[in-house]
Amino acid sequence: MFILLIAVSVFVLCFDRVVNKTIITPSIFFVVPFTGVIIIQKCWVDLNHTLPLSFEYLSTIVIFFLTFFFSSLVTTAVFDISIGKSNTKSKFEYSKKIELFFIFSAFFSLLIFLYLYLTEVKEIGEIVQDEFQNKYSSGVNFYFRLISLIGSVYFITIAKTKKDYLKAILCIIPNAITLVKGIILITVLAGLVSRVLYNRIQVKISDILKFILISLLLFSSVYFIEIIIWNTSEISNYHTYSYIFNKISTYLVSGPQSFNINITNGDFYRFKDDSLAVFAPFLNVLAKFNFLDARVDSIVHTRTVIIDNKVLGNIEPNINTFIGTLVITQGYAISLLVTSIIASFTTFLKCLYDRYKRTSYLIIYTLFMGGLFFSWFDYYFMQLFWLYLIIFTFILSFFEKKAVS
Repeated sequence: MFILLIAVSVFVLCFDRVVNKTIITPSIFFVVPFTGVIIIQKCWVDLNHTLPLSFEYLSTIVIFFLTFFFSSLVTTAVFDISIGKSNTKSKFEYSKKIELFFIFSAFFSLLIFLYLYLTEVKEIGEIVQDEFQNKYSSGVNFYFRLISLIGSVYFITIAKTKKDYLKAILCIIPNAITLVKGIILITVLAGLVSRVLYNRIQVKISDILKFILISLLLFSSVYFIEIIIWNTSEISNYHTYSYIFNKISTYLVSGPQSFNINITNGDFYRFKDDSLAVFAPFLNVLAKFNFLDARVDSIVHTRTVIIDNKVLGNIEPNINTFIGTLVITQGYAISLLVTSIIASFTTFLKCLYDRYKRTSYLIIYTLFMGGLFFSWFDYYFMQLFWLYLIIFTFILSFFEKKAVS
């Protein structure tokens, strides 16, 4: 079954590469990175002599890979038949007022951070704690950070000067200081992919390797910052870097191995209290307008022990990959339906950008692609901000103009 999974991944890569003349497609972003991490996972379980990859685990992933691929294929065909392709080479960009709006949002978000730091924090280490982060991330600042996120992808996309890159960095900071690694990686990846598509850049293998290296450095820096905030002397400590290396390797396989254990043991009943988390964005909209009594938590709380690591201790992740989170909380039927919907919607966004070349469509498309790229880790579409993201970007599409070549 492991060989079949590799074969399916190679087929999807080759098919999309030939048909679309690019490796930047929803199916490739969903299937290929996931497969790469499963290969790492196989090596990891062999080295650590823990539960091997089961038939149930691998066959489930193959089924979902094929479901995603064919859903995307059908959506593309329906779009091309009903709306048609476009040969336009025009580029669109936002007006200067919208660019200022992005910068203002980032600046205001940082002012909120500074205010909370000066009024709430007694020791610098408190900024990494949940109490401070919850205050910073919620309320009106939720919207400023969301607009900043859109701005960061946009400025990376159109950047031509150092000033543009500085604007991108400014817009990244409000979300980076939440220390949520996923949103940082998704944003940076979306910006780079968006830049490639917007400027029609040919992607080389060296570019992919550079991105992987940068991602690892960004990921490591989050842990590094958390450590030295508490104790700067840890910079010169060998164990600090050993700890970070173990964190990264375990991070890569924690979602897949957790899913492997749960589906092999068949103990889905443990996740019955987390069954609503997948639909949290929609349920929380209803709660906001008082159609439901209370908000739904978008975090899966049930944990699975995957290994007792000598450096990190007992590893108990609460993640199960995109596929695993759906299967163990919803069962196969609903999971396959949700996967088809996400595959179709992301492909629809791709078709929209290919047809109309609107930068707003490109931004939302590449952000969804970022979520798919990291599907080997978790199901990233449980947060309410995705709905707001769709609404905001479609509104912003009315403020675009043709770019000056």
